[in-house]
Amino acid sequence: MQAEVNRAGAALPSGAYLYTALVHLHRSSAHRSPRTATASFFNQPRMITIPYLMGTRSGTISSTYFAGVLSPEEVIRRHTLFGYVNLSIDKEDANNREKALIPDYFGLNFSIDRVKHLRWCKNCSDEELDVYGFASWKVMHQISSVRICHIHGSPLLSQCNNCGNLLGAINNFRLPGDACPNCRKFDFSGETIGVVDAYKVLLKSMGMAFQNQEEYFRFTEWNRRVAKFIENFSSWFDAHRALEEYLCQAWDASSLSSILELLKTPLPARGHCSVVVIGT
Repeated sequence: MQAEVNRAGAALPSGAYLYTALVHLHRSSAHRSPRTATASFFNQPRMITIPYLMGTRSGTISSTYFAGVLSPEEVIRRHTLFGYVNLSIDKEDANNREKALIPDYFGLNFSIDRVKHLRWCKNCSDEELDVYGFASWKVMHQISSVRICHIHGSPLLSQCNNCGNLLGAINNFRLPGDACPNCRKFDFSGETIGVVDAYKVLLKSMGMAFQNQEEYFRFTEWNRRVAKFIENFSSWFDAHRALEEYLCQAWDASSLSSILELLKTPLPARGHCSVVVIGT
């Protein structure tokens, strides 16, 4: 199990959401409140709210929390939601947005497919507790279309089974597996859905793309692959119909829209071919 180590010797597991480091700093230091821990983490005395993008001021986080072991770019690419979604946009645009995050840019206008309350996988948290003594939030688990763990295929947990309290608010400063702050129970639940093998394969592909920072999902790469696919048919309509039939069979679905509903993705406009991603 890979991990990056900061100057205090604390490890941040592979694929961990950067928010984990902030919580860990608060717990392992003399900071008495989440507010002072946040100010210290971002080296911004007046900072009160936590930016959801968690890539802001990565230059500071690189040099302080990670003591330069991870570069600002590595902090963003390995441990933030932007590190995942940037793989779907033009590389030059992604690099420009990344550069804007590194110094001190809080107003990045970028839509991210994320959940409101953080989620976790019990298998992942149990494994990390054995290795590190604490569990991390995973970047991949915070993406709306990821509804089971991409590693274990198990349900993602989000609330207390005893009192119904949603546990993953970013201002709660919790880690996966902590007791419910409301009733102190350790009985958790999440959304239960039926999935097919095609969905599990897709999630594994998404996870590997994030881990290895592959170009596979970039918009330009998809356009190239779609164009090559269409060349095998007499028209775009025939190509679209053949693809839809294949996907419905692979996903055991009645229509393309039902697949996209599982992924919590809107149906693309007619002629928009980026939907090929679900056939990975």
